[in-house]
Amino acid sequence: MTGLPAGARVGPLAQLLLEAPELVEGTLGKRAVQSAAAALIGQNASAFLDGYAQAAAGAGLFASLESAQDLLRLFEIEKALYELRYELDNRPAWAGIPLYGLHTLAEG
Repeated sequence: MTGLPAGARVGPLAQLLLEAPELVEGTLGKRAVQSAAAALIGQNASAFLDGYAQAAAGAGLFASLESAQDLLRLFEIEKALYELRYELDNRPAWAGIPLYGLHTLAEG
């Protein structure tokens, strides 16, 4: 992986794109990218929620992360709508990214 410091860690999507960019072409490549993106989203969400739960518990915001699930879902939807508005205003071709997020949230 050129351009990265020795020992640098990258997510699965970045690794896929750095090591085999030709895989992005065609149906197989799209599935590989979607799979890597889903893994990256899951890792990021888990890391964020773990940190959020620790900080919120320390501040006494709520008894447990489970008791705040509805509020967290509302925040996720609000953020996805914000991102959609941003992309529509600045990069309309990228609007599918937050739309995909909203679709995923709607599926539960």
